[in-house]
Amino acid sequence: MMAATKQRHYDYGRMSMSDLRDHAKQAHPEHTDDAARAYVDRLIDLELERRLDLLHRRPGWHAHSPVAMIGCGGGGGGRHDQMLVAYEKGIPNSYWHEVARVVLGKLPTRRLMALMIKAAKMDSRLEGPWCATFDQVAAALGSYAQMLGWPGACVDAAQTVVSVVETEVPRSHRNSQHVFPMRPDDAERELARIEAAKEPRRERRETKERKPMFKDGQAIKDAAKNARIEAILMAKAGIA
Repeated sequence: MMAATKQRHYDYGRMSMSDLRDHAKQAHPEHTDDAARAYVDRLIDLELERRLDLLHRRPGWHAHSPVAMIGCGGGGGGRHDQMLVAYEKGIPNSYWHEVARVVLGKLPTRRLMALMIKAAKMDSRLEGPWCATFDQVAAALGSYAQMLGWPGACVDAAQTVVSVVETEVPRSHRNSQHVFPMRPDDAERELARIEAAKEPRRERRETKERKPMFKDGQAIKDAAKNARIEAILMAKAGIA
């Protein structure tokens, strides 16, 4: 009998993104769930880097360094070389940064935001506000969303729930507004029909209520978990 073919074991941490994407697809002969998870985790890291570093939208970000301009006239401790900063900002996103943006952008905003928050919280290189607990992040969601590149208006709109209620009001008198802009004779016939049938008048009222996008830190974790699962399924299907 022929010996069974053993599946090769790969180090997905060292594999190129292109090969990793191929192995993540379920149709690939050497596909594994570990490859799909590793590919999605790399996309998450790339998107987090794009939002926190490449976009340079972190509030309070200033290009100061204690070793900047050392060796130049005036000594160190000043601002970075502005030509270098301008050059760095002018570099477009890499191909894989763009892939991460497009693929993860297919997730609902709430899930993507939770995924980025959890990724930032798990990154040991990030300090300061990211040392807060998940409950504290949920309570100050607007500030953290802005750090990740979402405008404050996006968070406010997502947290505003509009409820529409229709009520029936009995018609106790002739309401000329109901038949405007009919001709006078048609309006009279319509009013007479309404009064004869005793049809109630319908009123539509809208109420706006503000509800948090995440009620607590656990809601962020749950949404992030669902977002990662959805991204893995997309990678397996070859959508990513």
